Amino acid sequence: MTCRAVKTSTCYVAHPAIEKEWNASQLEKVWCAKEAAETEAQKATEEALHEAHIQLEIQTRMFSSEF
Repeated sequence: MTCRAVKTSTCYVAHPAIEKEWNASQLEKVWCAKEAAETEAQKATEEALHEAHIQLEIQTRMFSSEF
């Protein structure tokens, strides 16, 4: 006799109050993920602008060999 895995469909039945709480927590997770993504995008943009400013300063700065 051999054993093999069989995929089955799962259906959860929950009380409406629990379902509402779960839906609210899922919405909160989505909102937090969206906020984190926006923050990361803003941080990346600011970092790129800062790096561009540094490169511009390097290119336009005049150096002399006098001490």
